[in-house]
Formats: sequence, structure tokens, C-alpha cells
Amino acid sequence: MRAAFYDRQGFAKEVLAVGELPDPQPGAGEVRVRVVASGINPSDIKTRTGFGGKAMPFPRIVPHQDGAGVIDALRPGVPETRRRGLDLHGAMGPRVRNRGDPSCEMGGGVGGDDGEPRGAG
Repeated sequence: MRAAFYDRQGFAKEVLAVGELPDPQPGAGEVRVRVVASGINPSDIKTRTGFGGKAMPFPRIVPHQDGAGVIDALRPGVPETRRRGLDLHGAMGPRVRNRGDPSCEMGGGVGGDDGEPRGAG
């Protein structure tokens, strides 16, 4: 998948890279989400810059805390009925992993073709 990511903290123009990463595969009890809308959360900037001494929680970070998409893969422990739902999560990549329980179904769907986000129902 093509995604934006960083391996060290600093200013965006100095540390953000865009490149190919392996598609994440969901683990037990997780879903994979094809992201169709994503936004920047202030916590993304704080983590990337190390604001307040915040360390990187992982060696590589695909940023964005806010977003929405369509569940496109399920693993054991997640009911098949979840496939019809949409998942609130986010990443600056086309696919992310998420535990099945924090995702939530959205009303009205999420734009994709027109890029217009729809609100949670």
C-alpha cells in the first residue's frame, strides 16, 4: 500500500516520507479497514514533533488518528456481520488494522467517489 509515514520525530518536511508499505493483515479479533477519508488530529502533530517530551510509541508511525473507511477483512473473533459496517479509525494509508470492538457503524455511509465525508449516525 502507498502510505505516508515517519521513522523519527521532527518537522513534517524533514521526517514524513511517502512510499510503499506491506498491506497490514488483521490479527485475531481485529478488522482491516480500507480508508476512504482521513484527517489530521492535533495529537498526530504532537507525536511527530515530540511535543512535551512525547516519545515515539512505535519505530514507524503511519499518522492520523481520525478517519473512516470500509471494513475489507475480518479475522477470527469478529462477527461476519461487521463487514457491513463502517469503521472510524484513521491512517494516512489506504489500509489499517483495528480491533473489532472500537469500530462503530456510521449512518449514511462515507463518500469515496466524490470525497465528501458523511457524519456518524
